[in-house]
Amino acid sequence: FQHRDLIPVQNYCEIAFDRLEKDPLGQMQHIYETLKLPDFDYVEPKLRAYVTSLQGYSKNSFPELPQDVRERLAREWTRCFDEWQYRK
Repeated sequence: FQHRDLIPVQNYCEIAFDRLEKDPLGQMQHIYETLKLPDFDYVEPKLRAYVTSLQGYSKNSFPELPQDVRERLAREWTRCFDEWQYRK
């Protein structure tokens, strides 16, 4: 986090994973526009086909972490949770 400001703004784009999950094409277009990458119109049909191929995919599910592990994660990853506005 402390070095993020050293990256030239035209070379940096950060998106939230939940937004990528909800709107993969829109987020990819946002990345292309932010980084001024060429040819999104060329890439978009391929991305759309890939996203379509993922229909029916379901993420792995895992049991809830024990309370002590959740507390340790919240404590040790506080900076990340705060920075990315994750709930602890």
